[in-house]
Amino acid sequence: MTTLHPIETEGYEPEPWEIAWAESAKQVEIAAAEWRSRWPHHCKHCHGWGGSWYEESHGFKGGGFETIFEPCDALTHPTTCHRCGFAGLDADGNGPCALCGWNCDDGEPTL
Repeated sequence: MTTLHPIETEGYEPEPWEIAWAESAKQVEIAAAEWRSRWPHHCKHCHGWGGSWYEESHGFKGGGFETIFEPCDALTHPTTCHRCGFAGLDADGNGPCALCGWNCDDGEPTL
């Protein structure tokens, strides 16, 4: 049986970017916790954003990247708001939400 030993970290000084990233991560987690407590019924699949974004390449010759929004389909009724979790959107699922004002412009904070 092999015994794993912890990596020696004595005398290790983190780089400034590591310290800044760790502080940013703490601030984002605090903001996310506050956001989740304010919107407890948000869509857990898209974290209240209403979907997700991704980039798609269009080939080698100057096509560049296109940012595409993929709507969340986790909620069963189109009028359900992804942020407040109540029926406040129009029949097509478009905002702004009549109850909380959400219009695909807010969600759980992330890094």
